[in-house]
Amino acid sequence: TNEMAEGWEAKVYNIYNLATPYLKEEFLKFDDIYHFYTRVYECLTEYIIDCDPDSSLNKILYSVARNTLDFVINSKNNTPLSKIESLERMAHCMADREEYDDSLINYEKALSLSIKENSPHTFNLYTSIGSIYYNMENYNKAVIYFEVAKNYYPHSSCMLYIKLGNTSKALYDYTKAVEYYNLAIHETNNIELKRRVFQELGECFFRLSEL
Repeated sequence: TNEMAEGWEAKVYNIYNLATPYLKEEFLKFDDIYHFYTRVYECLTEYIIDCDPDSSLNKILYSVARNTLDFVINSKNNTPLSKIESLERMAHCMADREEYDDSLINYEKALSLSIKENSPHTFNLYTSIGSIYYNMENYNKAVIYFEVAKNYYPHSSCMLYIKLGNTSKALYDYTKAVEYYNLAIHETNNIELKRRVFQELGECFFRLSEL
């Protein structure tokens, strides 16, 4: 309704009025409402992702961001790439709040559009959805998305192999987990990361020795 729209739009403008001089100057560059709201949405989601999700201010900004997303997504001025990025941002915010079902809805919308547009976001979207399912302890679904993600990354990914190793371990497939952890070790020069992976490998070998 118009009354509801006026409510959240007023909150957006209040945030704008409280913004730093830098942001005010930046917002004044925009000559249409779509670009104004898009930038407000980006600022909101950046703050929400970086700050305590339980703070009262964060909760207010999160509510405004969700309403702003609807405007940004449905605007006729929106490009497919911008729509993908906006959906991905909100999905990230929802995942941080453990609102996994809503997060998956937005990630899946972004993924469908990303595949259609052949965008560079597809790898990250498959990985993010896999991570959501992992957090929900739906490991069978998680490993499917992680496996598909491999097809969209031009090079090997250490972190993806670690995710696959962790998921395989959660499924008690220790042989597969060892395979992925070994791949991860060969894909990074980060000593601390290697140390963590070696610890996971040690646990897998211990479990295998008990079988």
